[in-house]
Amino acid sequence: MTDLSYQHKPLLPSQQAVREICRMLGGQRVLAERMKVTPSTVSYWASGKYPVPVQRCIELEQLSGGCYKRHQLRPDIFQAPAADKTPI
Repeated sequence: MTDLSYQHKPLLPSQQAVREICRMLGGQRVLAERMKVTPSTVSYWASGKYPVPVQRCIELEQLSGGCYKRHQLRPDIFQAPAADKTPI
């Protein structure tokens, strides 16, 4: 019998942002190399196991060419500018 109680949780905006930045740059391994972290660290951010550290948000914003802002990566820390309150 199949257990139907398990359901996938929707991605948080920060998870979606990390995954999209990985896609833009060519994968988790490429992003990890560019940031000088391990691929498993990037995987933890993309899965939501660990939040993106505050000091890495600005670096991710720059690597994404500004497509993803620090407030999208850590809305609990950074506030969106008044003109940029739209979700990802």
